[in-house]
Amino acid sequence: TDGEAFTLFHLFIFLAYSMPIFGSILSDQFIGKFNTIVSLSMVYVVGHIIKTVGSVEIYAMPHEELCIIGLVIIAIGTGGIKPCVSAFAGDQFILPEQERQLQSFFSIFYMSINLGSLISMAVGPVLSKIPCFGKDDCYPLAFGVPAVLMIVATVFIVMGKPFYTIRPSDGIVTKSICVIWKGLTSSKKSKSQHWLDPAKEKYGEDLVNDIKFLLGCNGILVLFLPLTAFWAVFDQGGSTWVLQAKDMDGTLGSVAILPDQMQFINPFFILTLVPIFDRLIYPCFAKWNILVKPLQRITVGLFIA
Repeated sequence: TDGEAFTLFHLFIFLAYSMPIFGSILSDQFIGKFNTIVSLSMVYVVGHIIKTVGSVEIYAMPHEELCIIGLVIIAIGTGGIKPCVSAFAGDQFILPEQERQLQSFFSIFYMSINLGSLISMAVGPVLSKIPCFGKDDCYPLAFGVPAVLMIVATVFIVMGKPFYTIRPSDGIVTKSICVIWKGLTSSKKSKSQHWLDPAKEKYGEDLVNDIKFLLGCNGILVLFLPLTAFWAVFDQGGSTWVLQAKDMDGTLGSVAILPDQMQFINPFFILTLVPIFDRLIYPCFAKWNILVKPLQRITVGLFIA
């Protein structure tokens, strides 16, 4: 039913965007970004394969169970690599000398992600409507193509290993917990001190200041609080919006838009606007020293969103 589909979709989204906590801990505390990306990409591929096999209905097998297991494994795989890929890319640049190149790279990187999203949102539903295996639809093809592409992507990143700057894990998770614990339990505090300052002696000023920036009133966590409200609305685009589109007329002139193709509108706008901002709007703002720093752009962007 529509209600069951709605629930499964949002459970999948919830799991996929909860798993980055696991992926970041695995990367920063234990095996490093590159190894996390490669190992969880393989998990990702396994999930795709199970999902594809589970959608082949001509054989007697527990289709629903396989599809759900596949989704769970995909969520673990994608969630695990999400916090690592962009951070790993950042490791390839020398800062502050390549600050401008880093910003341009992330614009291109974000465009690439959304180009893939645009193509998949437009092509995937079409593939699912091709008759195969004696059925009027072909979900094995729609799920199989991303599986093949994920295999290719994993092979590419493994082949590129000799060219990457690979930084080992530094146990930052344990260190951060220890800094917070030291700040909470230390008896060497004065009223003029920040509550984390007693940890500087053992863990260094840089790390303590970073954690202050994370937890402070003007810090990273506060900056990202609006994300909850934004994503709660945004992810309805994959559920409520699609279900609504099923009951509407999707023809636009001579073109018929399938309900699940509606999701391509977001990546389309991103692909259109990113180069305009990167090459025109931000350079113009920079002349008046407006929105020069990434965090300033993020803050204003979240407020508008």
